[in-house]
Amino acid sequence: MEFANFKTVVKEEIERRIGEEYTVRVTSVVKNNGVVRNGVIIMRDDTNLCPTIYVDEFYELYENGDVSLNYVVNEIVDIVASYSIYILYMEQM
Repeated sequence: MEFANFKTVVKEEIERRIGEEYTVRVTSVVKNNGVVRNGVIIMRDDTNLCPTIYVDEFYELYENGDVSLNYVVNEIVDIVASYSIYILYMEQM
């Protein structure tokens, strides 16, 4: 699977799993050293804080046959869930 298609499929599967209260976007970020990182931004509609989860390494693992697409999506959804709990905690402080 080509990388562009991988990002699209991951985005669509994340959207399907996490629900309508989130917005998911694919993005490219140029880091300070000029390296371009590719990620998905997952934002809950009621906050302006959101993680960017870089998918470059996930793609490499997927292409090497080390992990499935389902594994990649599960890991990203787990990261989002952990981040959401952290944001709720911080908002209460």
